[in-house]
Amino acid sequence: MRERSGDIPALVEHILAKLTGAGKQNKPVISASTLVALQQYHFPGNVRELENILERALALYDGKSIEIDDLKLPIGIKSPPDAPEHVPVSGSLEDHLEAIERKAITIALEENKWNKTATTEQLGLSFRSLQYRLKKLELVN
Repeated sequence: MRERSGDIPALVEHILAKLTGAGKQNKPVISASTLVALQQYHFPGNVRELENILERALALYDGKSIEIDDLKLPIGIKSPPDAPEHVPVSGSLEDHLEAIERKAITIALEENKWNKTATTEQLGLSFRSLQYRLKKLELVN
């Protein structure tokens, strides 16, 4: 979905027709700004995720047109429209991967108010693995 954002308008039309069972006449209208938001959304999933988003929007829309607020896109998963898909690596790959790991763990710890048990669940790590990584990355004494 991320690589094929140009296909999103056609997919939206198809999915809305399928979900409502309506022809072109009775199908809900989706605003241009909403369509742009969907095209800029950094889909972590696939077409099924788009279908779920539109299903939820149909339940929330006012009967006139589907607006951005009706989409209820997850916060923090959107990517800016000018964000590069590939960030060049400066330095060694090991240093680059360590920086990514450090950032991911730090963000998860902050989101969980430094609760390590909740952080391990969010990251899908064992408690022992998190402890090892914290020590290796010098994030804890």
